[in-house]
Amino acid sequence: MLEGTLLPKYFDEYFDTMEIVNVPNFSTHCMIIDKEGNSWIIEPGRGILKDKNTDSPYSIMTNFSIIDFTAGKEYNDNGFNRYKEVKEKLEKTKQLPVDNALQILEKVKQNGEWKTDFSMVYSGKENKIYYCYNANYENIFRI
Repeated sequence: MLEGTLLPKYFDEYFDTMEIVNVPNFSTHCMIIDKEGNSWIIEPGRGILKDKNTDSPYSIMTNFSIIDFTAGKEYNDNGFNRYKEVKEKLEKTKQLPVDNALQILEKVKQNGEWKTDFSMVYSGKENKIYYCYNANYENIFRI
C-alpha cells in the first residue's frame, strides 16, 4: 500500500519490490508519466513496462496488453487497431499541438459496450494535462 508521496526517481525501486494485481472480476491498467516524459505502463498480473523519455517522444496506452505485444503476441482486436492507428499518426508528426492530439484521440474513441470513458494528453511544453470524460471532446478540462 502506498501512503504519502513517492518521488519519480524512486518509481523503479518501488515497483521492483511488489507485484501489482487486479481484484477479482476487474481488469485495469494504468500509465504514470513524470515531468521529464518517462513513462511506466502498469499491467496488473503482467508487469511494468518503462519507457525512458529518450526512447520515444510519446507514450500510448489503449485497452490491450502492451507488455504481451512487446513480447511478441499478435493482436487483431480493437484496442490494438486503435493503438496502431495513433502510433502511425504520431510517427509522421514532428510537433503535435494539444488540439491535434485530442483530435486523434477523438477519431479512435470507442463506442458501445466498451466506450471510451477517459482521454488525456499531457503537454510537456506547457506542463499541463488536457482531459475529458465519456469521449466528450467538446468539454476539455485542464490541470
